[in-house]
Amino acid sequence: MSLDPKARAAVRACLEKAVERFPNYATAWALLAHVTIDEVRFSFPADPASSPAVGRALAIARHAVELDPRNVRALHAEMSALFFSKEFDAGRRVGEQALAINPNDTELMGGFGTRLALSGNWEDGCPLVEEARDRNPGPFAYYESILALCSYFSGDYEKAAMWIKKTTAPGNSLYHAIAAAIFGEGGYEIDAERERAWLEENEPDLV
Repeated sequence: MSLDPKARAAVRACLEKAVERFPNYATAWALLAHVTIDEVRFSFPADPASSPAVGRALAIARHAVELDPRNVRALHAEMSALFFSKEFDAGRRVGEQALAINPNDTELMGGFGTRLALSGNWEDGCPLVEEARDRNPGPFAYYESILALCSYFSGDYEKAAMWIKKTTAPGNSLYHAIAAAIFGEGGYEIDAERERAWLEENEPDLV
């Protein structure tokens, strides 16, 4: 759950050792795929679909699925990698398959809903994220930032501001970009200026 690059490197090293020792351990392969996807999610490449990490993540996830076709973490990883490869229809099919296997997996539900929403299918994605939050709020306020985007793109800036203020991710540049857009569109000038200043100081390339 940590966004710290150093922590992510340590997790990757641990998982690589795990799959080396236990090559048939599907969940470890699936988590390794998720870590690889995070290299794309949080590194802001110009075109995620052209990033070699996306191809690696998809290959690792598919290997996990081959080892255990009903492993939800493996299917979750494959679904995410497909969406980041811009293979939206294929990603949706895998997500639906995984959710049918375990409809009570809120991590999958929230992740699938997020990918649907951010690929433009707000009508189907946002309710899944909301249900995941209702059933398992969690301590990291991940769902709130997506629900803020859902409200933003529906034009409800007041509700979007409410959700983004519930999100606590001070080191996540994407959070600050979302907050800046919401506060700017909603007329929250002081909040928008604060987010703009943070981005210019900490993520000038993203700006």
